[in-house]
Amino acid sequence: MKKIIFLSVLLNLFQFISVKSQNLVPNPSFEFFTQCPTSDGQTDFAFPWYDPTGATSDYFNACANPSYLGVPNNSGFNCYQPAKTGSAYCGFFSINSGLPNYREYIQVELTDSLIYNVCYYIEFYLSLANTSSYGTNNIGCYISNTAVTTAQPNILNYTPQILAVGNPVINDTVNWVKVSGYYTAFGGEKYITIGNFNTNANTNVAVNDTVTFYPANDTSSYYYVDDVTLIDCSQIGINEIEGNCNFILFPNPASGNLTISFAYNNTKAIVNITDITGKIVLQSEIHNPKSEIDLTGFADGMYFVQIKTGDFTETKKLIVEK
Repeated sequence: MKKIIFLSVLLNLFQFISVKSQNLVPNPSFEFFTQCPTSDGQTDFAFPWYDPTGATSDYFNACANPSYLGVPNNSGFNCYQPAKTGSAYCGFFSINSGLPNYREYIQVELTDSLIYNVCYYIEFYLSLANTSSYGTNNIGCYISNTAVTTAQPNILNYTPQILAVGNPVINDTVNWVKVSGYYTAFGGEKYITIGNFNTNANTNVAVNDTVTFYPANDTSSYYYVDDVTLIDCSQIGINEIEGNCNFILFPNPASGNLTISFAYNNTKAIVNITDITGKIVLQSEIHNPKSEIDLTGFADGMYFVQIKTGDFTETKKLIVEK
């Protein structure tokens, strides 16, 4: 009987993947499961997700009975949080004061490998458990060719390619907060891992919106995660993507404001916009990896947007239509 149920779950999962084929993340909102959660550390019930370090990241589902790991009530955590989508999500500790530098992660193998020099858009949503006294920054997504692991419960010593813009402390216990960014593939990447990849000493926390360094003798920070997406940038309505995606312009064509988004680790750049004659019509320095440029006063036509940082110089075409 268990084999029949498991095969049914797999069939439903693969049918869902075919419908959502543009998203390379399988079971992106954790709706499909092999069993209802009954205890801590059962992330692998949300097949094919799992905990890569053997710690105890958790799976929550409305089917849980009793509601220790239920949705929206999870009595085991004395918390209440509706799912962003459906009736399930996962959860992990970003910091745990009882165990210095203890970390929990969730990891999954993508449905296909990433393609060399192709731009991908990644997003996921977080909500701080309402019993957590602190929210933290540094919760990111690491993209890799192979599965990554370490001895429980150590920190995965990798640099995530995706962090929230500005890497703020996320301390919203009511809403789901989007973390997103762009990534140019080296080719062959097949796994994503979500969690805090930094030490306590290098992790900021917020209590009542006051950011401090993590106090080692205080309480922990626990997050729910839902709706994980990884798609080709061409599928998100961006009309002008040339070469790699060190930066992206949208909307394009544009009228009022133009958003410039570039890799999160490039937090300072010089922007030069020239017209078709080569005349510079705007020059600005931006300090945010997702910034807006006011196009008021620009005449309709074609322009060239050049981004300069210490790492690269790249130019893209921009169409202004009012």
